[in-house]
Amino acid sequence: MEKKFLDEAGLRHLITNKIKPELDKKVSLDENGMIPADKLPSYVDDVVEFEGFVDDATIQTSSFGGSTVYTVVYVRAKKCFAAQTGLTQAKTYYNNWGTRENYQELNGNPYGGKIFVDINTNKTYRWGGTELVEISSGGVSLGETSSTAYAGDKGAQNAKDIQAIKDGDLPLVGLSIANFNTSTQAVVTPWKVKTADGTSVACTALGSLDTLYGYTVTFTGSYKWQETAGYKSPTAVNGGNWKNKMLPKSGLYSEEITVDNITSDTTITASVKAPKQGLIVENGYVKAASAADFDTKSASISVHFQYKVFAGAVTSALDKSGLEEKLQSSIKGGSYVAQNGRGKVLTGVTTTSQQYYVYAYPSKLGKLTKITMNDAVPLLDGGFTFKTLTVKDPETGMQLEYNVYTSEQMGAFSNAKLDIA
Repeated sequence: MEKKFLDEAGLRHLITNKIKPELDKKVSLDENGMIPADKLPSYVDDVVEFEGFVDDATIQTSSFGGSTVYTVVYVRAKKCFAAQTGLTQAKTYYNNWGTRENYQELNGNPYGGKIFVDINTNKTYRWGGTELVEISSGGVSLGETSSTAYAGDKGAQNAKDIQAIKDGDLPLVGLSIANFNTSTQAVVTPWKVKTADGTSVACTALGSLDTLYGYTVTFTGSYKWQETAGYKSPTAVNGGNWKNKMLPKSGLYSEEITVDNITSDTTITASVKAPKQGLIVENGYVKAASAADFDTKSASISVHFQYKVFAGAVTSALDKSGLEEKLQSSIKGGSYVAQNGRGKVLTGVTTTSQQYYVYAYPSKLGKLTKITMNDAVPLLDGGFTFKTLTVKDPETGMQLEYNVYTSEQMGAFSNAKLDIA
């Protein structure tokens, strides 16, 4: 076969029309030997870290335990990243691991739009299509255009803000109110209940208390909070009954307070606060939480007083002694009902020809506005007489004024319904 040799014209044709176009397809370095910024991807702020290079390794396709400690390395011979596990003399490599999707496809091709940082040398690389290309020593300008790299501090802040949106503001830890006896190291009742002459009445309530109007109550107690994972801790007191006291440390009871001479419904409140965190929604807009934005949490314990109400048939209009007898404890033959207000719906009301019907309650609750029989007949005016009686409550020892309503006629009711308000 005849051999042919390139002459000058043929060589020029080969270089100009064949070789040069192929070279132009590759990334050209600038005068400093760096990759020009306009050849870098527009999203170079996407940065991940790895821990050095390995010349070669056998890479497993099986998975490893979720709690296994691993590092991410680049295997030069395989031209891919891998998870490295095991001791120095017995390392194993895997092609799939928990954060693999941050580095490369499952087939082993690293992503072209990422910056890879070797944390052993602080050098940075990008995937050039066939190999990692170092970009650490220059050639990249910071900026916010398609041909510049995004500043790392701005990217980090963006990531932080996005994570704050995803996580939301952590809820504030809860708190509780109790009376803690330091001598016995036990929680005891925070309430002391006394009669009008100062005699103590047995009370075992550890939480809120229901008692009778006429008693005098004293509260003594503290509150505490407990540091809890997934919740933020309070930083200051936010008012309430402990507003002038110091915030206690986690797991410790606060300074004890006492509230004396409670004779009407009262709520004891502990309240704490902590700054809101990250990004918050205010009036429909997302904004960064400011120093004036707080979350609050409160706990309450209360005492509620019920009123002795007598409703029933009597053979004669009640006087002071008769009403006091009706207000005796039920175990002593009394017939009152403890209720929250003056109103009540009574059914099956019946009086004989020798009986009146009486409805009596503490004047503190005000006068009645209606007495209606069987949802139709008004009896407040013309059907009942009204008077007040001041009596000594047999249990509380308190002098109390009562409003007493008595039917004008004996035998006025037969299985009737009375709506009283």
